[in-house]
Amino acid sequence: MSLHFRFIIVFLFFSQVLNAQTFNGIILDESEEGIEWATVTLLSASDSTLLDATNSDESGSFTFTNIEEEKFIINISFMGYETIEELLENKGNDLVTFKMKVSENILNEVLVEGTRPRTYYRNGKLVYDLNGTNGFADSGIELLENVPLVKLDKDDNILLRGNLVKVLIDGKDLNLKGEELKSYLKSLKSDQISKVEVITNPSSKWEAEGSGGMVNIVLKERKKGFHNNVMTYAGYGKYAKIGAGISTTYSNARVGLSASFYPSWNKSENVLTIDRENLSDGTLLTQKNVWTPVSKYFPASFSLNYNIDDNNSISTFFKNGISHSSETNETISDMNRAEISNEFDLFQESDDTWNRKTYGINYDSKLDTLGEIISLEYLGINALNDVSHSQSTEVIENGIQKHFNIISANKYKYNINSLKIDYSQPLSEKTHFETGIKYSKINSKSKLSYDFDENAKEYIFLEIIDNDFTYKENIMAGYFDFNSNWNKISFRAGLRTEYTLLNTLLETEGNSEEYKTKYIDFFPSTNISYQINEKQTLSLSYNRRLNRPYYKNLNPAIEFLDQYSYSRGNPYLTPEYSNSFELTYQREPIVASLYANTGKGTISDVVNQDDSNSVIISLPDNLTKSKRVGLDINTNLLLFKKINCDMGVSASYNTSKYFQGNLELNQEAYDVNFSLNLTYPISKHFKFNVSGVYGTPSQYGLYRMNQYYGINSYISFNKNNITLSLKMSDILNSRNWDSNINYGNTNIHWLNKWESRRVYLRLNYSFGNEKTKNKGKYKKSTYLEEGNRI
Repeated sequence: MSLHFRFIIVFLFFSQVLNAQTFNGIILDESEEGIEWATVTLLSASDSTLLDATNSDESGSFTFTNIEEEKFIINISFMGYETIEELLENKGNDLVTFKMKVSENILNEVLVEGTRPRTYYRNGKLVYDLNGTNGFADSGIELLENVPLVKLDKDDNILLRGNLVKVLIDGKDLNLKGEELKSYLKSLKSDQISKVEVITNPSSKWEAEGSGGMVNIVLKERKKGFHNNVMTYAGYGKYAKIGAGISTTYSNARVGLSASFYPSWNKSENVLTIDRENLSDGTLLTQKNVWTPVSKYFPASFSLNYNIDDNNSISTFFKNGISHSSETNETISDMNRAEISNEFDLFQESDDTWNRKTYGINYDSKLDTLGEIISLEYLGINALNDVSHSQSTEVIENGIQKHFNIISANKYKYNINSLKIDYSQPLSEKTHFETGIKYSKINSKSKLSYDFDENAKEYIFLEIIDNDFTYKENIMAGYFDFNSNWNKISFRAGLRTEYTLLNTLLETEGNSEEYKTKYIDFFPSTNISYQINEKQTLSLSYNRRLNRPYYKNLNPAIEFLDQYSYSRGNPYLTPEYSNSFELTYQREPIVASLYANTGKGTISDVVNQDDSNSVIISLPDNLTKSKRVGLDINTNLLLFKKINCDMGVSASYNTSKYFQGNLELNQEAYDVNFSLNLTYPISKHFKFNVSGVYGTPSQYGLYRMNQYYGINSYISFNKNNITLSLKMSDILNSRNWDSNINYGNTNIHWLNKWESRRVYLRLNYSFGNEKTKNKGKYKKSTYLEEGNRI
């Protein structure tokens, strides 16, 4: 590759050529996984004076340059491990591998019982480490319920400090959202997971999308040769749930292959009760909605990586997710006004089918022995979604019975393409530089159509018409990021720039409405950490991020839900922006974080009411301002030398302001959340776990949430590659979504109770010919956020 071509790719960045003699090393633990943030010092062999110092990176690698001594002493230390100190000869650019052993104290107190302290803060991430455990949750999504700072809402959406987050797998974005993401996480056994990294303030290398931050799930390495995993489970709440799956990997020194298939079938029940009052005339509306969804999901994936030589590799993957859900829905509504009493009995049947293909290819080239790397990646997504609803309603109006029908169909089509180039180079033994560019193109089209009889017109208060909605978005981005270490201080700073072109077109019969906009944004980020000693670290970070609206939320077409409820999108919805500050202190085993997050244009669902007929329209809108200030404290203890105890407490104060016409709404709330997780090894093969959560009343956008609590339990048997587990979730059957919204002339109370108390029995069997480590998976990071907005 010519220097001229390389300079064009990385913005004419002048690459340094370092001719000084270097020393390259990599630090691994006993499972041969890289140890990040280990302290590495070089000492003179003659008088033990300090020559240089650095920290290992995410892969455990480190580099020293400009070494003049023929012999030197290397000292490697990391908490929980025995310190390494060796006398070495300077042999130039050879790569030396160091393996660290868990210290005897940790072995005696923890590893004998199959667990070890799991929560620590490193390099801007809160790490929940599962190495040394056999897994205490039934699946990946249940594991996340126990990860500090992370919560699941009523739909199993993953929240971080009240905001939606982006989920990465092994540092790459699989562009999974909704049911696809949940199904994938449910297919993961917790003992397949090495650690979970909670990234509250990502660097500029990452997309600016995601004001809540990121959660990165790091999987354990697979062995060389064949490795196979077969899983099946059965669950029951009010209805049955079943699933099964198989995954297989093969790898040798040059090739890695991976394939999986995890079909599932699920039936459940949800009950929603709404009490609404129109304060202008005293109208009362009571609704009870019972819906029973049945879902089937068929996810399949394949990945391949090929090492062309020691410096060049190529990898590719393909994922196909097909899902189908059908639903029966019955709503009973009572409307009482001064002179009118109506009863509505609505029966609805719906079908929802998804077919989503995701594929990507990546090329990596190591340009020299010092760590200069260039990476090119393409990713594409094609998705189709067909939704149909059939509604039949019986009406009793002042004693007179009537009937009407409404049928609707909505078809969505998405095409997303992304290309990015990343370049990385060490500028010295202490400073590392990264830069990159990315271009993404999104085309989305939806078509909504209605069919209703004459009787329905009397009860349709707003105009619902057929429409076509087209959404086009182009994003061009570039970033740079510096990392540097000076003895006990590490520093990172970067800037990301994103230029967005957006165009929407709404077409209805005889009318069209087009909206265009463009904007450029700058997203700085920085982090500085000071290692006080081996057990204490202090870190301060800042970044600016945004959340773009989901594509569907921009469609202004009105959708009919029932006689008094409608929804629509907002084509003038703008991205929400946030500025986050965080101060983190770690003193083993306690991690404490004080944070502040200020938001502008935070996206939240709002309700507009027509006082004349009590009809409401739900739509997303931008809040004027929002703010959250809080403190998180997490710790891990070993009780009675057997029981592993994870505890966490979070306290926050948050406010939000919203202007609607002449109405000015100011909301504020204090909330405290507690979590406790206890794991007890009954014997060598049996393990018992119980966990609980409690949260005080809180604020979620404009909604006031009431308190919540819940208890889960888990017991597992593991022997000879067979794992049998029994899990009961929400033993007290207490989890629900209980909220109020009060502003203007509207008071609404929602109580959503879903099938939360469930029992699962899972059987897992692993087998294969394992020798040495190799993941055999598509290995590059994919930073495309747009797919998460489908």
